[in-house]
Amino acid sequence: MSDLVILLQEKAGTLRAEIARLRERRTDIDRELRRFEDSLMHVEALLKDELAQVQGQLPEQTLFPMPVVARLSRGRKSIPQLVANMLAEKDRPMHADEIRAELEGKGYVFSAKDPKASVVTALIRAKQRNLVEQVAPNTFRLSAGYRERLLESNEEEANPG
Repeated sequence: MSDLVILLQEKAGTLRAEIARLRERRTDIDRELRRFEDSLMHVEALLKDELAQVQGQLPEQTLFPMPVVARLSRGRKSIPQLVANMLAEKDRPMHADEIRAELEGKGYVFSAKDPKASVVTALIRAKQRNLVEQVAPNTFRLSAGYRERLLESNEEEANPG
């Protein structure tokens, strides 16, 4: 073989290796970009809520003030209400993915682009208000205090007088 053929084969091999390396980096960068976008979505939702509270648009004692809602054929409920109901119903810690899957399995249609982000944001907000406790990454359970309030509220509804 001529020197030129050998040189071109080596160059082609080097270029293929560089393309493979760049594709791998692109995958890593895309993954990291999605992670940052998810974090930004959570922070912006929390910021919007905090600004609304500061401006007096939300009551101070609002249980779950997140603005994101889910649609159900029987009406509308906020994601945080749905999450709290799910945690109370299951009576055990649940991961955000599991909560999302359960809600979707019950026919809830999320209006947000990223349903998991909606659930995680609701859980983070609830944690800040001591309504839930984080037991592992993205895994939460109802706080003992909130569980007691739910039980009292349910008893009052069952025995109205």
